[in-house]
Amino acid sequence: MNEESYVQKLRLLEETHGTPMQHWRAATVLAWLEITMDMPQYGTLCAENIKSGKVLLELSDSELEEGLGITNPMHRRKLRLAIEEHKQPSLCRYPKICLMTHSWVIEEWLPSIALTCYLPSFSEHLVDGRVLDTLTKKDLEKHFGITRKFHQLSIMHAIQLLRMLSFDRQILNQRRMNSENMDVDPLVWTNQRLIKWAISIDLGEYADNLRNTGVHGALAVLEPTFTADTIATALGIPTSKNIIRRHLTTEWQNLIQPARLSLESESVVAKKSKSEKRLSSGSSSISLVSQGRGTSNIMPSYARRTLDRYDRRRSSWRFSTWKSSQESLKSTSSKKTPPGPPAAAERPHLLPLSPKLNTTRHRRTFSSHSDVETLTVTPV
Repeated sequence: MNEESYVQKLRLLEETHGTPMQHWRAATVLAWLEITMDMPQYGTLCAENIKSGKVLLELSDSELEEGLGITNPMHRRKLRLAIEEHKQPSLCRYPKICLMTHSWVIEEWLPSIALTCYLPSFSEHLVDGRVLDTLTKKDLEKHFGITRKFHQLSIMHAIQLLRMLSFDRQILNQRRMNSENMDVDPLVWTNQRLIKWAISIDLGEYADNLRNTGVHGALAVLEPTFTADTIATALGIPTSKNIIRRHLTTEWQNLIQPARLSLESESVVAKKSKSEKRLSSGSSSISLVSQGRGTSNIMPSYARRTLDRYDRRRSSWRFSTWKSSQESLKSTSSKKTPPGPPAAAERPHLLPLSPKLNTTRHRRTFSSHSDVETLTVTPV
């Protein structure tokens, strides 16, 4: 691609900025692939097979491999992530992740975490911000050949920092600028800033040993196993130098401990806020239920009034049934039971306490009216 062609395609991208991908023409698709996605090697097949943005949106992974000749799995992942973002922009978690281009990853990000030894593999796989967000330790080992566990931790914590900042380059650069001349906010420190700090605490003779080690601020703050002994080993301070190591331990704790405590407090506040939001949403649901606007199993007011009337009528009928049965029992006992002691006469529905007082046998009969059981005593 010559300079004139590059300028024309760049102008075309500026003119179609904000236009949904499904409305793109073939020329826009080609310009986007070659310039925005840094994939000019697939331009020829794209020009032959992809005639609109709508076609690009509908391509599957196998069609990307067949139609564009993309055999590298990281290239397919990169293109797929970008296409999905254009397909459903509202579902994008990090709106500014598209600004973290492949060039930024190679020229700024990797040098900032002191792992330029992996520049060839990151260049080969055309890694950008979207791909960074999906990388796992397994990916690093399988596709990038990164087998050292310490380097894997370094990369994963550097990516975690980007997530914490919502992949916003502007915020990252601003925080780094604010802490360039003050020993604050070590979470965003680059490897170069840590070297500068080591010099400032009179350990300049060891400071250069930190270069190309993968040590940076996010690793130091976010990794709980990273201690003063770890940084002393990275600096190359012999274990026999007890006084120097003790000095380093004091300075390191003064730098890192406040940052870790700050993150812990932010985590507690975030959890509390999330809990309060969940409780408030639950209380609002309860309020809706109490007002009769909840789910379908809440009884409407007219149904409750009907049920109340039915309950009152049913209770009245049960009481009248019980009262009539008691009166029947009383009249039967007073007519057919021989006179007994005064206590028995006052309570005719009770059987005599002793068989000697009354040798007449009685039959007890139970009858049921709805929920009321009635005992009738008749002489035999």
